[in-house]
Amino acid sequence: MKPIAIFLTILGTLFLSLNITCASPINWKSHYTNAQTLAAEGRTQEALKEARLSAIDSRDRHGLETSNTLKSLELLAKLTREVGNYPKAIRLQREAYEISSRINGKTNPNTIRLLSQLAELTILAGNFNAGKAYYDEALRLCEAGNRSACVTAAYPMMGLARLLATEGKLMDAEKLYLSAFDKFCCFSKYQPILKFRMAAALESLGAIYRLQGDYVHAIKCFDQLKFVYQSKKSAPDAQDGLCLSLLNLGDIYARWGKYERAIKSYKEVALILENHPDADSSMMLGLALKGLGDTFKNKGNMALAANYYKKALVHLETVAFIGKPLYSETVKSLSNVYKEMGMNSDAQAILARNLAMN
Repeated sequence: MKPIAIFLTILGTLFLSLNITCASPINWKSHYTNAQTLAAEGRTQEALKEARLSAIDSRDRHGLETSNTLKSLELLAKLTREVGNYPKAIRLQREAYEISSRINGKTNPNTIRLLSQLAELTILAGNFNAGKAYYDEALRLCEAGNRSACVTAAYPMMGLARLLATEGKLMDAEKLYLSAFDKFCCFSKYQPILKFRMAAALESLGAIYRLQGDYVHAIKCFDQLKFVYQSKKSAPDAQDGLCLSLLNLGDIYARWGKYERAIKSYKEVALILENHPDADSSMMLGLALKGLGDTFKNKGNMALAANYYKKALVHLETVAFIGKPLYSETVKSLSNVYKEMGMNSDAQAILARNLAMN
């Protein structure tokens, strides 16, 4: 064989070898798509295996990370978080952030978003100081990249506001929530998904105003929140969000002494959920029925109060809520109403029955 032929044969063999061992973008897409599908089906462990394979196949032919690597690592971190392995999820998220910093730059919106997610994970793992430091760094990067007015800054603002609220710094938290809400609102025209981010900000603001006894502003927040969910009826969590908004409105109106409005809100929840047997819906329906009982009790209508408490108990028993705090509270409320009505034997009987069932 001539030397040139030998050289070409060797070169061809090396080329084939490289093609076999190099990462493949086609394989990456296949593994990544499989991981997403399996995750959506709830098959998390299988999804994790596919996500790991996608991370391996995401690198270029020189073994360097690509934008596909970021996607794979972010998915891996999300799935690892779902199985409760926070330390590993944090490592994966930090790696994704560092790669994005190298590829896209530190002030890139995606890099800042990954840093905000890293902060959230760190806080979930119980390291509040490190989480706060990550959020502060994310806001600093927003300012350095002239992104403080953009929706990019809203994510670390929301996270930092949550931390401040848990520390009791409600006024500081309120300012950050308001700023984040304004940004989500401005950009929701171009990104409709941001309406649910608006909803999260409104819910948090409403909770802060409620804690401060500012019922006027709390009601404005939950009213606006109700309309956000009503405009997104087909979205997966829209019904739960709408019902929680109505429950909050009912509770605030009841505290404020506006009983008719409270009753209207609670009845709207009951109307929406009366034919939904799942556990979350059952708990919310139980809350609405108990809320109706409490409100009629405060109005002095003990007969109607007892009627709604009994409805709540029958419903909660049907969906196996016996022994749960909501069930026990409703039993006590019904017992107290019976005492108010002079039905002491019924009051004792319902308490004894609850004790026996527990």
